[in-house]
Amino acid sequence: MPTTRTLRWRPKGLASVSPAGRIPALRHGSVELYESLVMAEYLAEVHGWADAWPSDAGLRARHRLACPVFELTGGQDVRC
Repeated sequence: MPTTRTLRWRPKGLASVSPAGRIPALRHGSVELYESLVMAEYLAEVHGWADAWPSDAGLRARHRLACPVFELTGGQDVRC
């Protein structure tokens, strides 16, 4: 999985969406986001994905905690 450390090039316009030059980044109309958790919650709300997060508050919190770990590890060894 590419990261800003391993990318030899940066996609054109990345800095305008992600001031830190981080990926992933999302541009949706006039909305520009660059944090995975924020993007996931935004997309769930915009698209009406009511079941995107677990209904149990404790489990939902654990899933949210996993987002930064998922970013750092590229999804490897993430267990909720």
